[in-house]
Amino acid sequence: MGLSAGVMISISFMDILPSAITEIGFLRAVIAFFGGIILLGLLDFIIPHEYIEEHIKKEDCDSRIMKAGIYTAPRPGYT
Repeated sequence: MGLSAGVMISISFMDILPSAITEIGFLRAVIAFFGGIILLGLLDFIIPHEYIEEHIKKEDCDSRIMKAGIYTAPRPGYT
């Protein structure tokens, strides 16, 4: 996920931002660009996240089942 985030940020800076600067001007493009980043950060903070790992108690997990899941999980590049 970190790689895809880096690619998206680099595309934004290298391709989208320069074309926006030529269209609407430097100040308005930069304000809109960083305003969008701040808006998405606020939405990520405001909207609650639910993860199943937070609701599973440690003593409820059977270690044998967990080990079997790890060993049988699909691995990238494994055919």
